[in-house]
Amino acid sequence: MFELIFRSYSSFPLQVFSTVSVFIHLLRASFSRFTRMKKLKNSF
Repeated sequence: MFELIFRSYSSFPLQVFSTVSVFIHLLRASFSRFTRMKKLKNSF
């Protein structure tokens, strides 16, 4: 029982890290797209 809890707890940080990294990646992609759109608007 304790071993199962420990195993799930040790895998928890990995899941959180992967989720956060994916979220940051999407956020950066959308932010770069937004800045590109702003630059295009400013050039006109």
